[in-house]
Amino acid sequence: MKRFSVRILNMIIGLVLYSLGIVITIKANIGYAPWEVFHAGLANTTGMSIGVASIVAGIVIAIIVTVSGEKLGLGTIASMILTGVFIDVILIVDIIPTAENLIAGIIMLIAGLFIISLGSYFYIKSAFGVGPRDNLMVVLARKTKLPIGLCRGIVELLVTFIGYILGGMAGIGTAISVIAIGSFIQITFRIFKFDATAVKHESLREYLYGFARQKKLDGVLIMIKGNKVELVPATLDDKQKVYDWCFNSETTKSHTGPPDYPENPISTREDFFDDYQDYYFTGSRPQDGRGFIIQYSGKPVGFISYASFHVKPHKSELDIWMNSEANCGQGFGTDAIVSLAEYLNKNLGVDELIMRPSAKNTRAIRSYAKAGFEASGTSPSDYLLDEYLSVYRDGDYGPGGDVLLVKRFDA
Repeated sequence: MKRFSVRILNMIIGLVLYSLGIVITIKANIGYAPWEVFHAGLANTTGMSIGVASIVAGIVIAIIVTVSGEKLGLGTIASMILTGVFIDVILIVDIIPTAENLIAGIIMLIAGLFIISLGSYFYIKSAFGVGPRDNLMVVLARKTKLPIGLCRGIVELLVTFIGYILGGMAGIGTAISVIAIGSFIQITFRIFKFDATAVKHESLREYLYGFARQKKLDGVLIMIKGNKVELVPATLDDKQKVYDWCFNSETTKSHTGPPDYPENPISTREDFFDDYQDYYFTGSRPQDGRGFIIQYSGKPVGFISYASFHVKPHKSELDIWMNSEANCGQGFGTDAIVSLAEYLNKNLGVDELIMRPSAKNTRAIRSYAKAGFEASGTSPSDYLLDEYLSVYRDGDYGPGGDVLLVKRFDA
């Protein structure tokens, strides 16, 4: 759950900073940013606070974009509600002074825009979905086929005009905001070396799926029975021997290290323990991965694991190795793969599994084929989350050194 908690924290920090930046631009007192002109005009007309007006506008826009086919995320809903709440709280505590002249106003406006940009960085980084107003621009671009920048300009001019008619403050600050906000965001993202286009946002449906999967797995001890073997949850006491089976046994030469696999050197104990963290052996994070001892007639014959932390929803990656040559070619590995695959599909909603053996390991490829895996012509980017592409795109065997095998389940 650590990665999820960090994402939530990033989202909250982003929304707080975004709201603080908005309040500073308001207190600059030289004209609000376009949407704040609209919110202030709506508040002036209805008697709402600016924060409540922001929430109401967000709800209406969210309904419009949802009807238009856009997906909402947890971040969309959080932005819709919390931004308005945070704005009102900051205005109520009155910690931001109002600028008393044009120079002070311009300085405050620039500071506010940079804080908004910083908030956007944290908020977008969380990958929980964009705010309803950004979704509105996407809908307009999709419906009209106009460039997204032009659609943003149309929307902001329209809301500025309506807000001004309703009594919102428009002025030189409004023009500066429209012209400068894009540059400020670009500068901020460049400072953090952040590519917003590479972020794969999680829809609300995908978030709820992951949450439900976690609740279902909490505290569950999994034992999986196959036709030949049993998969027994590995424990921390198994960690050293699982490492030895992979890197210090007679089967090591069939998948790792020279002379046949110099591109995949034998891992140190420390590197292995770093890759296979304790949750693989405790079951504390089953939504991210779990390891199993493969047993035949009560005796261990190998190890198999699944990993989901780095792949897209409803997908998982399997890895497997046997503990001796005598246990290879007996059908134990194939049965273990089939059994775990069926479990993941039936109980966790996984509909696609991947394995990435070396292209030179024909014995493994044949075994995986018997378990229903086949080369599909797809690429790792079809399965990996964007933030893990640079780490896992090339696999263990380097560019072009492995074979991406896929097993799909019927919907």
